[in-house]
Amino acid sequence: MREKKYYIALDDFERRVVVNCMNEMRSRATEIVNQDIIYN
Repeated sequence: MREKKYYIALDDFERRVVVNCMNEMRSRATEIVNQDIIYN
């Protein structure tokens, strides 16, 4: 059985907010990994 796919409609502003949040989360995750490597 196939999984259901969900779609959301975003305007330009909402899309920018989502993309910026995802980039911020990725940056923080990278910083955490880098700190872990440096301090261990």
